[in-house]
Amino acid sequence: MIPGKENEKNNLNRDIKRRLIALLAIAVFVFKIMINIDEFTELMDKISEELPDEFYKDLNGGILILPDTRISPHARADDLYILGTYNRSSSMGRHIEIYYGSFVKLFSHLPKDALEERMREVLFHEFTHHIESLAGEKGLEKKDEEQMREYLRR
Repeated sequence: MIPGKENEKNNLNRDIKRRLIALLAIAVFVFKIMINIDEFTELMDKISEELPDEFYKDLNGGILILPDTRISPHARADDLYILGTYNRSSSMGRHIEIYYGSFVKLFSHLPKDALEERMREVLFHEFTHHIESLAGEKGLEKKDEEQMREYLRR
């Protein structure tokens, strides 16, 4: 090897390594993977403890975290995901379903505190359906229907 070329080659290799490390760090930051379903469930458990015990009256099926990604049957494109549902039936009773896959699809780019806030909003929304159902009210159902009409008008 020609004298001086060895140093040049080593410097080039070091430079390439530094650039690859920098690119890897950027990729990890940009394409950060959202918390896994077990961490998501633990966080949802923590959020659910913020609610008073009275809210759980007759919620015999509890809160279910499902891995599913649910797209609304009304979606015009890949743009309307269902994050949670409140369900009541004579055979299954009353329960809330939260769709982890939908959260991943929509919010995987968010930092954990912002994701937690979205999770809280969805859980409280579904609990509002539950409380209204027990009271024979449909205020939130009507609001949801109006939001769907607005979406379909776009």
